[in-house]
Amino acid sequence: MNNYLIAICTPDSFRPSAKALITDLKKANLASADLLILDNCHESGFKHAEAMNAVLNYAQDQWVFFLDDDVRIRQSNWIRELVSASDSSGAEVVGCIHTHPSGEVNHAGAIVHLDGSTELLRVTYDTPRFVAAVSSAVVGVRPGTQLRFDTQFEKYQHDLDFCLEAWKRGLKVALTPTLSVVHEMAGYYSTLEPPAIAYQRDAAKFQKKWADFTRERLYQLSELASLAELARSPNWEVAYNQASALRATDPAAASAAFRQLISVCPVDHFRAGSHYHLFRLEGKKEHLIMCLELNPSHIKARELLTKPET
Repeated sequence: MNNYLIAICTPDSFRPSAKALITDLKKANLASADLLILDNCHESGFKHAEAMNAVLNYAQDQWVFFLDDDVRIRQSNWIRELVSASDSSGAEVVGCIHTHPSGEVNHAGAIVHLDGSTELLRVTYDTPRFVAAVSSAVVGVRPGTQLRFDTQFEKYQHDLDFCLEAWKRGLKVALTPTLSVVHEMAGYYSTLEPPAIAYQRDAAKFQKKWADFTRERLYQLSELASLAELARSPNWEVAYNQASALRATDPAAASAAFRQLISVCPVDHFRAGSHYHLFRLEGKKEHLIMCLELNPSHIKARELLTKPET
């Protein structure tokens, strides 16, 4: 058995993103790694968390690296970077920086607010840092770690739950800034219902399970004490998503909500997105200009602003 076990989760191992990721992996020296493909279409009753637990049970004394098929890994030394971050921080669970194809940071770990709601972090650092949670789209789990994924989650939040379970057990979760992957966020869309509905169910389960621990213990840990103030602040991601959800049902309320975000939210990412949505609602190009001032990597805003008049 090799030292490392790489498990790729995909809804279809023949789709282009899965093939592209495998091509990326072949550019690294993987002589000491095994590769498993968790193909959602192989079995009708496939459940992501159960499959990931099966991989952990199988691995025994191997490092396990879970990858979603909508990430692109350009760095051939990616395994070494994750292992090195674990060694230097003592963390049993390690993640990395995720960017959009445009280069904008998509997430650098996640924060859990005191009410149990979650928000992606987008601030990067120069050295490995402890975070409440990392994404299982790219995550390394140290050999011998007895953590397992909670199978009550349908499709989302199981990775954040895994990380909070680590902290609860006295283990650590860290993120390395020396590895950056492109996360295309292709999404695994259900044919039965919009993905937001399943997300809301899983988010509610997560919030109910972890609100007390988050409020009473999580930020008492010395490794996470520096995040306590952020955890007490408003969850701007929730506010932004709520405003976005209003676009289809109440455009006037959506416009008001986006304007409120622009005036009070300190996060440029959400202020830029609010300006973009206001352009879609009102058609004023000044919002595209403001969007790009706040977020120069916003590809769609740039395309629309430079599109010739017809």
